[in-house]
Amino acid sequence: ASLSDATVRLPLGARVAIVGPNGAGKSTLLKLMIGELELVSGSPGACRGEIWRHESLRVAYVAQHSMHHLERQMNESPVGYIIRRYGRGVDKEALAKVAAKLTIEEMAQRQRQGQVSEVVGRKVTAGLLMYELRKCGLPEDRTTWEPVVSIERMAPYVMKLCRA
Repeated sequence: ASLSDATVRLPLGARVAIVGPNGAGKSTLLKLMIGELELVSGSPGACRGEIWRHESLRVAYVAQHSMHHLERQMNESPVGYIIRRYGRGVDKEALAKVAAKLTIEEMAQRQRQGQVSEVVGRKVTAGLLMYELRKCGLPEDRTTWEPVVSIERMAPYVMKLCRA
């Protein structure tokens, strides 16, 4: 893809179409936006930069080569698909995406004393999205509630845990 020097800002609730000629980087941009690709550095032509996604971001799209995805749902009703995919409030397909997986370094950091080890809940309080966090080394019943703005300043793996 020939995507370079791209800046994208989309307001919540926007409906957007990504158009351009073949090879312009449309699919690359979309995959970066939804977390199917990660930014990496070091290799020539690698995707570099910064991506920030609002915690309320929801993206729906039909992939360029989506028949493999559709074939798995051919015998399932739309309601059944939604229940299976989003049951218990977790997007099971999103969990499989590259950006949602913790690196070996992030897994090690998560196991250090005092570091966030797990996200156990979420709620909206006074208009703020809050996450209930459990920290390594503390009793299981001792958790803290943190607003998403605080979590954004923590180690990047914590936001991955929040999105899972």
